[in-house]
Amino acid sequence: MVTFGQLLLVGVGLIGYGAAAVAAFTRFRQPARGGAAVVTAPLVAGLVAGGGLITWRIAAAGSLLGVGGFDATILIAWLIAVEVLVIRSAGRLGGTDAFLLPVAAVVQACSLLMIRSGASGPSYSHQWHIIGHAVIISVAGACFVASGVAGGIYLIVHRAMRSKHQLGVLGRLPPLESLEGFGRWMVAAGFPLLTFGILTGVCGIAHAPQADRSREIMLGSGTIVLWALYAIAMLVVWLRPRFRGPRAATLATGAAGLAVVNFVTYLLMRSHI
Repeated sequence: MVTFGQLLLVGVGLIGYGAAAVAAFTRFRQPARGGAAVVTAPLVAGLVAGGGLITWRIAAAGSLLGVGGFDATILIAWLIAVEVLVIRSAGRLGGTDAFLLPVAAVVQACSLLMIRSGASGPSYSHQWHIIGHAVIISVAGACFVASGVAGGIYLIVHRAMRSKHQLGVLGRLPPLESLEGFGRWMVAAGFPLLTFGILTGVCGIAHAPQADRSREIMLGSGTIVLWALYAIAMLVVWLRPRFRGPRAATLATGAAGLAVVNFVTYLLMRSHI
């Protein structure tokens, strides 16, 4: 059950991520307008609110993490915001925050939809294999989202390089090599996490009552398909080193979109069981 105080923290986090996203986009369009603090201050406020909410939910559940859709969306939004803070602190990949922060704000807003749909209550919150499954899948999802956003930015930069009317964008976004490297690292981190998450999910199915196993397998089938698609994509990239550039970026963006669709579908289906 989500309390009124927790809803307030959701709102503070949403305002923080949203304000940071607006400030980042404004600075992206007008680099001379405002200092770095106009983005960092609301971002940190959102992170503090999100971290406080996660801690509150942990304490209330008496376990490492609740497994409901509400908790998962809050965690993924927080992880994406952490990625932005790390990127900004490292002083690299400038301009990507204008694209990642809106995603964090949207995911945070989706947590409210999870409450409305009934996906706010934790389940199996004291079974450690399920807890590990939920946390690891959430981290993998955040990595895939970041990879997809990097792929989308890559396509924007590539298009700007081919158009004389969009050359001004090039100085505000990272070079193609940096975007491609970041996307590859995110997939390289997310895929083994997804693999381990699936294995812990299989462990959870094995511990589920016999009558529930077919249902659990059906719910997890989308994640297995997603894993297979990422495995095939990584194999293609490995076997064909020339499969890079816009085609690889398009593949990363599309795969991230499928990951989001699978994630939301899974949570909504589980909430109506």
